[in-house]
Parts: sequence; structure tokens; C-alpha cells
Amino acid sequence: MKKLFAALVVLVLALGFTIPSLAGPVKPTKQDILVMKHDLLNLWHMGIGNAEEMDRNHALFSSLRFILRGELGDSVEYRADYPDRFTNLPKKYDLFVSSANAKQVAFRVFNAFLEEELPHGVFLGAEGYYICTSEFNAGTEIAGDSYLPSYCSIEGMMQQADGTLLLSGKVRAFKQNFDTGEEILWASAPFMARFSPADGGWHLVSFIFTEEAMG
Repeated sequence: MKKLFAALVVLVLALGFTIPSLAGPVKPTKQDILVMKHDLLNLWHMGIGNAEEMDRNHALFSSLRFILRGELGDSVEYRADYPDRFTNLPKKYDLFVSSANAKQVAFRVFNAFLEEELPHGVFLGAEGYYICTSEFNAGTEIAGDSYLPSYCSIEGMMQQADGTLLLSGKVRAFKQNFDTGEEILWASAPFMARFSPADGGWHLVSFIFTEEAMG
């Protein structure tokens, strides 16, 4: 009986050590995919066509710009809505982004870490960054077409053994014909992107958009 028990213990321990290796890479959830689509669409709207064009040397500016462009409702506090947040600060500072949100976007989207140098129009407080939008956006060209209704669709997905996720798909922007009410395809770009799993989510490693000629 003792020999049988000992053999069972050895078997259980052996299975316990082998099960993790058989589990395979972590699969992205539906929420993960939605975040990936959002990030890619926002980068396209910002006019960033591939990973080489991202300014990782100024990750804070890029991250704040990304948040102000695509996450105003979720990650930004307005002076008018949270006046106590802006107590004793000059009135020119009208927005606040927490350090945690900026840090998370820097890593998730730009695969970078925040630097200490502050962009023009940004003040660092105890909990995050206060932004004067007029000064922060000075010299940054914002295309009107970047605010058109737009969509990101995933057409292919493949996960490698190391957990890396390869996505292919297309981003599209539409204008509306005011006479007929019909949506007109205004811009379109197939893309390929590579995401890597990390603690707390996924981060974008590389991507490329290929703009299609419209006419």
C-alpha cells in the first residue's frame, strides 16, 4: 500500500510540473481585442503609419497626445468637471491625466517608458499631468478628416508559440453624403500588427498601415 501511495504521489507531482507547459500561451480576451483595435485606429488617425514613425524619445508627449486624441472620455479630467483637482493652479491648465494612465499608454502603445522632461504646456503634480491644451497643441497639425466616423476590422489572427499575437485587418473612415444620407468610404488602409503579452495586458510591438488610393 505504501509503495502504491508513493507511486501516486510521484505521478501527481509529475503531472503538476507538466501541466503548465501544456497550457500554451495566454489567449487575448474580447476586451483585449477591442483595446488593440482602438489603439491601432487612434494611431492611424494621428497620422502614424508604422512603428518606426513613433517618437519613443518623447514618450510622454506621444502618450498624452494619444490620450487627448482618443481617450478623452475615459482618461481625462476637465477643470469644469473637477474644479477641486485644479485648486491653486493657473487657469490655463484645463485638463488632467493621471500618471498611471500616461505610464500605461506609454508601455501599451509606444513600447516605451516615460521620461522626466515635460512637454511644453504640461505641469507635473503629485498624481499626474496638468495640461494647457492651447500650449500643448501649439505646432501640432490636426487633420479635420481624422475625426470622421471610422472603424477597425480584424480579418486575420494568428498566435505564435511564444504568445505573440499577429493581427491583420483594415481601418476605414467614412463621410456622409448630405443629399442622400449615404456613407461614402473616404479612406482605407490595410494593416499588420504584432502584440506581445505582458503583465496587465498586451503591448504593441510593431505595426504598419498601407494606405489605399481613393478616388
